[in-house]
Amino acid sequence: MMSNNFVELKGSVFKKFEKRNLYQMSCADIRERYHYLVLLSIVVLRNMTEFSWNPEHFKQLIPDLILVLAAEVLVDWVKHAFITKFNCISAEVYLEYRASLANDLVSSRKKTAYSDHTDLVSRRMGFIPLPIAALGIRIFTQSFKMSGFISVIIIILSYISITLLKILISIVLLGKGCQYVKDYKLDEPQTNKAHSTLNREASQSAPNLYPDPQSPGLVPSDSSISLTGSDLTFSSRDIKAPSGAKKVQHNKSLSDIDRYTLCSNQIV
Repeated sequence: MMSNNFVELKGSVFKKFEKRNLYQMSCADIRERYHYLVLLSIVVLRNMTEFSWNPEHFKQLIPDLILVLAAEVLVDWVKHAFITKFNCISAEVYLEYRASLANDLVSSRKKTAYSDHTDLVSRRMGFIPLPIAALGIRIFTQSFKMSGFISVIIIILSYISITLLKILISIVLLGKGCQYVKDYKLDEPQTNKAHSTLNREASQSAPNLYPDPQSPGLVPSDSSISLTGSDLTFSSRDIKAPSGAKKVQHNKSLSDIDRYTLCSNQIV
């Protein structure tokens, strides 16, 4: 783990990163930390099983666990500090990343959502839970030997407890996600209002790309005329040149023109 951290640190610093690439790296770091927590839990479980659940052995494992987790946090902190420093990215961008993940979580809970609430966030972070779940079940069955009616009751109670814990965590995460979305103003009504305001301002400030057909520079045409033939040509008599401009001859057919645009029976 330590060698992988240093290789990751060496390969990430002093490179050009944009906000989108930094977002992907942040999601990958979150996924990596969760994998480390699962793997360390498996290591502790197997060691405690081999030492007959001796509390003294667990006390000996605690410094090593803290060292591994602290090294992971330190390496990620240095890596992100170098990336944001040399690419001139503000630290407030992480609030935007958090709001984006919270928006995925909240939007997946709506009735109009097209995917499951766990699938959308997992795809965003690149997390695949099935291999981790299979590994956890395998280690759990090897560490605990159960047989008889009492073991079945314990398994059922454990399953119910885990399900209730999952529901509780989902409720807490949904509440925090709604709070982050409202703080960052990503809720749907405000977003639609902002989009309509921006569209209105853009329409007012944008130049008139489709002027009046009688204005100079446009050639009125009939929709029945074939545009693929060579019958329709541009002539200097059809186009009124503005005052003070140089006289330009336009004796080219449409077949000789590389790019043209049709706008409501007008050729621009």
